[in-house]
Amino acid sequence: MPFQVATDDSRRQMHVSTTGDLTTADIAAILQLRLGDRRAYSLLFDFATGTRPASTGDELRVIATRLTALVHRDGPRGPTAIVTHDEASFGMARMYETLCELAGISNVRVFRNVTGAQDWIERQS
Repeated sequence: MPFQVATDDSRRQMHVSTTGDLTTADIAAILQLRLGDRRAYSLLFDFATGTRPASTGDELRVIATRLTALVHRDGPRGPTAIVTHDEASFGMARMYETLCELAGISNVRVFRNVTGAQDWIERQS
């Protein structure tokens, strides 16, 4: 898989770092990481070394629809901070944040650095 996952159960946090290009199946696998007791964990999603998970608005809508379905089925999830390191990825991630907001999911934010994302996550707890 082109991503690594670090979980801190004591802080109820997950950190996903990309290590390569992500497919829609990879994104689905990442969404499945926060099921059951881990649903409320915060997620820091760092695209430092990989590419953005979607290259079109249609792909983003598919991902947002999957998340929305999980939230409707299982209940709210913890905050999600997405860190991007280039302008194109930032724009796509902001579009995803907006799609989530339109679906009633208000705890997704996009950042340009890990420090800002971690600070925001800490303030959500």
